[in-house]
Amino acid sequence: MKMMSKCRLALAVLVPWFTATAALSQTIWHAPKGKSVMVDGTLEQGEWDDALVKDLAGLARIRVKRSEEYVFLAVELLNSDDGALDLYVSPSPREIYDLHASAKLGERKLVDRTWPEWKWWNNNGWVANTSRVDSFQTPSFLPTKVREFQISREKFPGSQWNLMLEVMTPADPAWKTIPYPPEAKTIDTRDWIRLEFE
Repeated sequence: MKMMSKCRLALAVLVPWFTATAALSQTIWHAPKGKSVMVDGTLEQGEWDDALVKDLAGLARIRVKRSEEYVFLAVELLNSDDGALDLYVSPSPREIYDLHASAKLGERKLVDRTWPEWKWWNNNGWVANTSRVDSFQTPSFLPTKVREFQISREKFPGSQWNLMLEVMTPADPAWKTIPYPPEAKTIDTRDWIRLEFE
């Protein structure tokens, strides 16, 4: 009985400490207020000058800013001229969404730690640029080096989101997928970036 009490006491001390330590070690980005952008996959001169800019370990350069109504985000590939993107957003501890941009747009929500099958073009409350068709005869697409997103803050309310992303680039025999942060997992937000709006 005394051993059980000691274990409970140890847990009561360790759990808050672990939670506080994890929160302190999380990368925090503050999204500045900025002007709207044209979501077309082109980084126009001056368009993102008012954004937070971060280099993601030589993988990509990310730009992010906000208005009262939207969050704007651009991911520019650094080592490839073409790629697709899964942007993972967790607006609350019990919700994780995957926003996909390639030749199609799609959204899915994690359910019981499992990702459901895709339903395409269900991107209510957000938009991103898609890959442009190069040829219909032999289906092919023009390279897309930049993915831009505009996400309604009403869709994911609150003063902060947790974020991670997966960058997919052409490789042989299949596309290569790289997560950022590198240690992040799509079903667990502990190693994700915290994006704050206040």
